[in-house]
Amino acid sequence: DLGSRYDLIVSGIGNTSFDLDAPCAVIPGELITVGSGGSSITFEISCEQPVVDGDGDGIPDTSDNCPLVVNADQLDQDIDGIGDACDTDLDGDGIENELDNCIAIANPDQSDLDADGIGDICDDDADNDAVPDLADNCPLLANTDQADGDNDGMGDACDADDDNDGWPDNSDNCPNISNPEQTDQDGDLQGDACDGDVDGDSVGNALDLCPATPAGVAITESGCSAAQHIDLHCVVAAFPVHGRYVSCVAHATQDLINLGLLGNADKSKYVSQAAQRK
Repeated sequence: DLGSRYDLIVSGIGNTSFDLDAPCAVIPGELITVGSGGSSITFEISCEQPVVDGDGDGIPDTSDNCPLVVNADQLDQDIDGIGDACDTDLDGDGIENELDNCIAIANPDQSDLDADGIGDICDDDADNDAVPDLADNCPLLANTDQADGDNDGMGDACDADDDNDGWPDNSDNCPNISNPEQTDQDGDLQGDACDGDVDGDSVGNALDLCPATPAGVAITESGCSAAQHIDLHCVVAAFPVHGRYVSCVAHATQDLINLGLLGNADKSKYVSQAAQRK
């Protein structure tokens, strides 16, 4: 016991005394000699420090990373020497657990896109669109419909090129329909691939019999200019007898005169051209 004096007696040689006045003062060993000269024997006296386990978890306090909190598993996920059971910053990101929106995953920026109190890094639905991140084709941008026009695995809501035609949406004249050539016949900044009136004559494509009408010319209700109307109704190859072709042109131009799209002089010009055409 501490503070006690001990007598060590060796028969025939002599005896000596020593004090144990501090815990384990003789660790790793203190040499005690009994006798003198050729009749002496030297002993190594040692003691063991009492095992202290304040929390009773089976781990001595000297090696317990939470000496006051039971944690037999000694888990320490951020490897800071403080066990998870008593670590006030479990993930070691500098944010105390009580303020950390992702206690077990380091996220010093505390980003919380959907403001639901759960940090993005540990939120299984970061954009709060009811589609779990693992299945969400835009995990950081709400898109419940999961629309993916080009089937590239990236939702339209976050895809910079929705139609996958090589043109970014912000400069694509048909962002949802692939048109790498970007053709825009009427120059209205809407590509022909998605323009409901490709020639801009105010007659929709579905009703327009002449979808390539030049800009600014007078048209019929079918979207045809005078020349287009004549060519559409009077096809040379359809008249084995050339005179009948010329007659067709004459009637077609008269129709245009009746519509107010041509004058008599124009009729003469078209009939004359038809007569010379072979």
